[in-house]
Amino acid sequence: MSLRIQIENIVSEGFDLELPRDEGASDRVVFRKVVALRGGYQHDAHTIHLRHATATELGLAEVAWHWEGGRVLLPATSDLRDVLLDLLIARGPLGKRRRLLGTVRVGAATFRDLGYESGTTRVSAEVALGGLELVESEGEKAGSIAVTSLRASTLEVSLAALAVTLEKLEMANTRVLHGGGVVDVTASELRATGVATSVGGARVRVGGVAATEVRLHQSARGVEVSAATLQLRDLEIHLANARLLVDQLTFTGGATYRGGALSVGGVTAGSVRVEAERSAPSAEPPPPSKRSRRRKIDLHVLDHLEGRLDVDVHVDARVPFLKRRQATHRFRIPILHGCLDYKRLEKDLSLLEDSLLDFEVRKGRLVLEVKPPILRFAKKTLVEWPLEPDELALAEKHRVHLRTLAGARPVKGKDAEDGEKSSFELSRLDFDPIDAELRLGGPTEIDLGDRGLLRLGGDGAPAIELLRVKGAVHHRATGQAPPTELSLGLRSVSLGLEGLHAGSAKVDADGVFLGAADDVRIVAQGMRPISLAATLTGLTVRRLQVQLGASRRSK
Repeated sequence: MSLRIQIENIVSEGFDLELPRDEGASDRVVFRKVVALRGGYQHDAHTIHLRHATATELGLAEVAWHWEGGRVLLPATSDLRDVLLDLLIARGPLGKRRRLLGTVRVGAATFRDLGYESGTTRVSAEVALGGLELVESEGEKAGSIAVTSLRASTLEVSLAALAVTLEKLEMANTRVLHGGGVVDVTASELRATGVATSVGGARVRVGGVAATEVRLHQSARGVEVSAATLQLRDLEIHLANARLLVDQLTFTGGATYRGGALSVGGVTAGSVRVEAERSAPSAEPPPPSKRSRRRKIDLHVLDHLEGRLDVDVHVDARVPFLKRRQATHRFRIPILHGCLDYKRLEKDLSLLEDSLLDFEVRKGRLVLEVKPPILRFAKKTLVEWPLEPDELALAEKHRVHLRTLAGARPVKGKDAEDGEKSSFELSRLDFDPIDAELRLGGPTEIDLGDRGLLRLGGDGAPAIELLRVKGAVHHRATGQAPPTELSLGLRSVSLGLEGLHAGSAKVDADGVFLGAADDVRIVAQGMRPISLAATLTGLTVRRLQVQLGASRRSK
């Protein structure tokens, strides 16, 4: 037996529909107002059937309804206008039946406190919809929701450990497909303001987001998010000791996040501001098992360096044949193809050191000797550099690679015993002032072992077209040197990244291009940088991939 009613016009205030479930809380809808309801109503022991029921207005006081493994909650008043209901509503024990089957259409709706809860997923917002159609059917692809326009404010989304808040969100032509444990959301356009979240200890805030062809797909395999185009405005990233500010960031060629990996066709940034401070050194170093396996860097990259380095070096030291020596050496060093003239370097020493110290080539080695002018028999080799055959030919012309100088080997005297105090002891070393203009060509690369590979230059472009350095660095053997500052400027940087590890992320990029870095300032305490501030312009990245939580590769 079933009851059938044909309704022509009902106006009601206060109507409560409650449908018990097999277990847990009931599904419940409390109407505070119903205006101009008409259509067919039929029910039996198992179902309620609303046949082409329409209403000019439905006012909701409260909703608690189970949907897709979670609950839709509306604790505050909401309004729906121009409503069409063609539904089968299951009564009694559900078993494997769905609660709703059929169609709901709404011309406009306002939800003042819409919420959804499912496991670790939480969503809440004030929402206004235009052109809503909800279809629920049997089978794995159980239903769909289509919305012509969506506006939300004070939106809060929590997905497991990730929490996101948005001040405002607008979406056009939104469609949601759900069923079989899968939710698929698409929108032709998305705009948001006041976006904030925290990721891996970093606080992120975005003033504005604009995207097209947006898709979010959630299943047992995880979450996938993609967009055809994406633009971020006023991006701020705050870390414990650093801050990154970007006025505009544009992603082109599609952007996809899947399984902890972000893939982007291209990225263009407007003005980028970087500010960082170095934390105090740890009292104890990490255990060896926690340290990365660092490969010795191949310094052949320095063969591509050209330019000039002008620096005054102030030295206070104990040296052979003298108890103490204080001197200033004014080096003016031209660099060509990563080489310098060591005889010219020698002549830049102060008068006394120039008379005492000599670079010589002896037995396949470049050596630095101390030779007192009237005591030539007392000469002593202080430092030596082994030379390969090609380097030996170069050294005969008074030239030496910078990479060769980096491999200096101090020479202990013949009569020296292990643990004996060196005849040279440095107490103060100041590089002040420093004035350099350098260029790093390419193509070349720096292999960082398990930390990745850095490609420099390529396609006819140098790695760094121009690097300007001015300032000072002071060093003290004991105690702290006064803070000093270096001012840097960069022009036209071209890099590539392969498996480069930054914290727990692995970054790959076919190309990273920087137009300029102006107002770069580094403050140092001795040889240790303690703060950095820089403004970058003209930054673009080609084919970027970021893998979060990636382990370092073995080399």
